[in-house]
Amino acid sequence: MQAAHQASQGTSSKGNRRRRKAQFKKRSRNSRKTTNTQFLSAIQRQNLKIGWPFVVCLLLLIGILTYLVLPISSVNNVIVRGNRYTSSASIRKSSQAMNQKTVVVLSQTKQIANRVTKDDSRIQSTAAKVTGLQQLTLTVKEYPVIGYLYKDGGYQQILQSGTILNSKVLNPKDGYPVLKKFKKASILKRVIKQYRKIGPTIRANINSISSSPTSTNPDRIYIQMSDGNQVYADIDSFGTKMAYYPPSITSKLKTKSVIDMEVGGAYSYPISQKGKQNNTKASK
Repeated sequence: MQAAHQASQGTSSKGNRRRRKAQFKKRSRNSRKTTNTQFLSAIQRQNLKIGWPFVVCLLLLIGILTYLVLPISSVNNVIVRGNRYTSSASIRKSSQAMNQKTVVVLSQTKQIANRVTKDDSRIQSTAAKVTGLQQLTLTVKEYPVIGYLYKDGGYQQILQSGTILNSKVLNPKDGYPVLKKFKKASILKRVIKQYRKIGPTIRANINSISSSPTSTNPDRIYIQMSDGNQVYADIDSFGTKMAYYPPSITSKLKTKSVIDMEVGGAYSYPISQKGKQNNTKASK
């Protein structure tokens, strides 16, 4: 009986050893699984840390490309400001901005402004600015009109830049002088150069400037003032001398007079004596 008890204990001991061995193997497997899981998690975290900027850039690129192919990425409105004589339609056409991609227009505002200014002699300067996702604003500054050239029954506008426009109007606006009888372009260019030196106040008091050559002075011009006075001057100096017209000269006149600025200074005489003066000069 004792032998049977010992055999039973031996069997039980062997079973315990087998159970402990099985539990150890199980714990080892579980430990290896946990270690493998932690290792994979570390790799995944590392890959995510490295790869997320690429994913963001890819999504951003996709978004940009999608935006560029949509109609909302193009300019569909060009606002024109500051123009008085030049049509808004022609300015828009010169800009070449309609239906262009907004991002392209944004990078070329200076070139667009230069193109608009160059395409029209009336325009002195242009500022271009993107003012919306689909909108461009062009602010132009035009050269003011400073007079008219009478030619072939019509009046061509003279701009402050010295440019004479080819288009004609039937009647000049009040307050702007008319240039007459200048047949040579070279002479007219000299007249306009001097005329531009005259201040706006005196300029507004000039009715007309005409070529009035003599045998002794082929560059003589005749200026009819709106106050009734008449001025004779030389083409290459009248721009500077007319600065003395008011009040240095006019304050001394008691009646409507002829003012001669051809000589070094200036002298005057009443218009009523104009015929006598001419006769005196002829006799001399």
